[in-house]
Amino acid sequence: MGDLNQLENALNKLKDIHMPAPEAWWQLALGWYLVIGIGIFLILFGILLWPRMRAWHQKKTAKKILKKSIQDETQRIEDHYTQTHDSLALVANLSTLLRRVSMTVFKTEQTQGLIQDAWLQFLDNTWQGNKPTPSFTSTHIAELLKTGAYRQQLGVNMQQDSEILFDICKKWLNMVVKQHV
Repeated sequence: MGDLNQLENALNKLKDIHMPAPEAWWQLALGWYLVIGIGIFLILFGILLWPRMRAWHQKKTAKKILKKSIQDETQRIEDHYTQTHDSLALVANLSTLLRRVSMTVFKTEQTQGLIQDAWLQFLDNTWQGNKPTPSFTSTHIAELLKTGAYRQQLGVNMQQDSEILFDICKKWLNMVVKQHV
């Protein structure tokens, strides 16, 4: 019986089983909090940056298209002149191309109402670096640009000047493409 008493005493000393405290609802390691924080940051950064990236890409694509368009139009004018040797058409086409490119590349307000000497001065002022010696405001080139497109035919000197004008225009267009496009 002694053993039974001891067993009863031992059983009476036992206490109820207590369950451990419940775990926290979200117990993650510190590394997971860092991953979640970086993920949220990247999502917010992407949301804020996406419109700028898209606008940058569209601007870059538009510049490529403009550059290609200028080069193609210059080549078309040169090919037409090579085939026909029509100086009058060359001067008219160059004048139109210069006006379109300057209105596209520079602010329209700067170029829109310019005529005669103001237009030629604008073209000369947009040169970056060294201007070629016969420039747009040189007497014979200026006369050709001002009146050449409106004449019925060009004299021999003006026909020769039209080739000089074409070289000046190509240099100006290349400069504009490199500097502003």
